[in-house]
Parts: sequence; structure tokens; C-alpha cells
Amino acid sequence: MNALVILMKGVENYYRLFINKNEFQVSKCGHISMIEGCVDEMYLAMNDALSLPFSQSSNFLYQLIFSDISDKLTSTILWIPDAYFHQLNPEILVSRIPDDSGTDFSKLAYLLHDYEFIVNHSVVLTQEWYDYIDKDKATYPMLGISPFSQTHNENACIENDKKLIRLPWSEKALSELNNQYKGHFLVGQEATKSEVLTYLSNSNILHFGTHAITNNEEPLRSGLVLACDQEDPSWEARNLSAAELYGIPLNAKLAVLTACQTGKGKFESGEGVISLARAFNFAGCPSLLMTLWSVDDRASSEIVLDFYHNLRQQLTISNSLHSAKKEYLRKHSGDLANPVYWAGMVMIGENQVVLMEAKSSLFSFGPAIGIAAVLVLIVLLFFRKK
Repeated sequence: MNALVILMKGVENYYRLFINKNEFQVSKCGHISMIEGCVDEMYLAMNDALSLPFSQSSNFLYQLIFSDISDKLTSTILWIPDAYFHQLNPEILVSRIPDDSGTDFSKLAYLLHDYEFIVNHSVVLTQEWYDYIDKDKATYPMLGISPFSQTHNENACIENDKKLIRLPWSEKALSELNNQYKGHFLVGQEATKSEVLTYLSNSNILHFGTHAITNNEEPLRSGLVLACDQEDPSWEARNLSAAELYGIPLNAKLAVLTACQTGKGKFESGEGVISLARAFNFAGCPSLLMTLWSVDDRASSEIVLDFYHNLRQQLTISNSLHSAKKEYLRKHSGDLANPVYWAGMVMIGENQVVLMEAKSSLFSFGPAIGIAAVLVLIVLLFFRKK
């Protein structure tokens, strides 16, 4: 049994409910204003790339939530936050403050190094996700989209006076997925709403490398931005809204939403956050990767490609993402190891194994066998000419 950590907001304080196979424990974490202020300080230091203030605030939250149960935690933790804690990724909490004040972000003792976290927005939703497991197999292996390619005209797509820029690394990631895996991959002007809807309901994996428009006050108006349709250039024709998703039955086992803030929305007591990610779940998708803040296109694309590679090795979704983030930290140091780059994406829902369908090629069995096969063909052609 995985350890379960539930945070609950009371009238004046936050409380923590901890459950493992041997124990049930409720304890007070601290006053609401103190804890929420500490969360704000941590994110401010993270966004300003100040590693020592970040580690101090992060460690303070660790002491309040995890320090007294650290010896009772399992390697995988089910995390169910409440209220303000919905914006907190527990992977970025640090278990100790570094002695060296000049320590960079890559050397901090993140909980990521010791635990996998599976995020759910409520206990009710946790049970609902388990009900989706035995679904019929989808017709299409994967649907991947990347509307904001190198050919995208940034001046042609403006929402609320804000330009939606190109996402070259998302396009590159989709191209690599297209080279390796079976599915329908829509790039640039191909990724219109009508084309996406053709495959959306019946694809096993959904990958959206695009922009999102988040409306925290009216979350059903939040949406994923698609390519402009030449026949209908209106904003509604390129916005796949949360309200629409609620009415689309999905046969997908996994949705990967790399757009910014797909996990943000309006908090409803007892229901969790009403967001784009929640809309995908309600429509029938039991497992999702969503984002808590505005993510970096290059860093998130790197992590996502490693995630799919791990998924191909038949690791669970949680383990695939967890390993991809650790690999990112292994490769990067200094400010690039700041959690703002690697921790924005989290997994929610059912932690299952989702099979990837690789394209057939000489090299699908490994480079050495592929090269050997090519050499054999060259030798045969040589002797045939003789």
C-alpha cells in the first residue's frame, strides 16, 4: 500500500491526514496565513532564481508536512492537496538546507530524489479514476498536435492583447515522436479543431504541445489553442474549451498536456480544481500529465521525450515522469536546475502502464542489428553484381 498524504484546510489551520498500512494519523500543520505566505515566498524565490531563500522556504514547508513521518513514507506517495496547496508540487520541497550559501539549484535535496508523487484532487476523484481502467482499446495509438510551429504567424493569433509565440521545441518533440511511434501527428496548420476532433475520441494517447488559455473565474471557458481554420477564422473555431471537452467521450488512457497552466483553475471545496486537466478526466481519460505554471518550451519538451522513452520500456506513468525529471537534473546545473524548469509538470490519476506502439524499421530492434542488416544487404548486392 502506498502512503497517503491528504492536506485539509480548516477554519484557522491546515491539517495533514497521513495513512499507511500500519497507521492513521491526523495532525496540525500550521496557521493558514503562515503556510500560504511561505508557499508564496518559495515560489517568488524560485521565479527570481534565488536558491538559498528558495531552499529555506521549501525546507520550512517540508518540516511542517513531512519531517515527522519521513521514516514511515513509502517510495510512492499519493498526494491529495486542498485549497492553496493545489499549486504546490511536493517534489520541490527540500529535506535540508545546504551548508554552502552559494549552492546552486542542482545540489538541493529535493524530495524528487527519494519519492514519486501521484497527485489527485480529491478522494472522490481517486475512486473514479479506478473505474476507468477496463476500457475498450482505442482505434488509434496516439494523437499528437503542435500548432505553433516555425511557420506560425505570431501576429495572427492574439488573445487578450497577448501574442501566442511559436513553440519550436514542442514541434521538434512531436517530430521525434512521429519518427518513432505510430499515430496521427498534426503540425502547424494541420492541427485545426476539425482535424483534431476527428481523432480525439478514439486515440489511446493524447499529446497536446500547444498554448492554453486559462480562465480561473470561468474555468469552463479555459481551452487549448489549435490552428486557425481557413474556412472559419473565429477564435471559437480554434479554441478547444473545457466546456466542449466535458461533452466528448474519450477512449484515451493518457493525456499529456504540456501547455502552460493546464492544471490551474477555480478551486471548489470537495471537488478540487476545475481545470482543463479535470475536463479530460471527466470526459473519460484516467491518467494525465498537467502543468501547474507557465513551463519552458525547451525544458518541458526534453522531459516529455524522456518520459515517452521510459513509457516505451513499460514503466508506469508516474515512474516514467519521475525518472525523466531526475535525468533532466542529472544533465543540468545552475539556474537550469531551478524547479521552474522541471517541476511544473505533474501526474494526476491512475498510475498505470500505457503501451506505446513503435513504428517498424530495421532499427527498431536496436542500432547494432539495424547496421548489421544494412551490411548484409550491401554484401548481397555486391555479389549479385559479380
